[in-house]
Amino acid sequence: MLAIILSIILPGLGQLYYGKVFKGLVMIFLTFVPFIYPFVLIWSIYDCVQLRKKVSIDPITQKETALALVIGFIIVPIVAIGLYTGVSVVGNKISNQYLKKNYTLTEMKKMQLDLEKTLHKNGSYPENLSELVGHKPLNETLYTDAWGNMYHYEKKDDNSYKLMSNGVDGISGTNDDIVLSN
Repeated sequence: MLAIILSIILPGLGQLYYGKVFKGLVMIFLTFVPFIYPFVLIWSIYDCVQLRKKVSIDPITQKETALALVIGFIIVPIVAIGLYTGVSVVGNKISNQYLKKNYTLTEMKKMQLDLEKTLHKNGSYPENLSELVGHKPLNETLYTDAWGNMYHYEKKDDNSYKLMSNGVDGISGTNDDIVLSN
């Protein structure tokens, strides 16, 4: 039974367990060829059943064969799909947040360039973001970061400012805030 379980985990391991090294290695190689995994799995399980019949005095039972098939065709795919889904959901969430942070930072740097242009043109920074972008055709999202939160702009004096995004949590003063100033 151990050889069958090994073959379910990775087709060819059962053959290696029985000492059929070449056949086992061929099955392991074929496992990674697209679209033939199910056939290699069936071949590996069937071959393990035949090998067990040759080397064992107690024959394999139908219950053991059925259990091996259930494990191979129901449990292993469910676990694999679950793992794949979990990993892809977490990976997508992480990359999405990373991309949003980069997008927000890029937008803020563009705004920072506009602030510097305004300083050189007018001799001081604008009082608010509306003054900064008032002369440009606006997109509704210009005042919001990638998470949909409003940017915060504070003119400290004629020659200094603070431009801030509250980051993913939307709360000011936390570690994920993005702050640009001069």
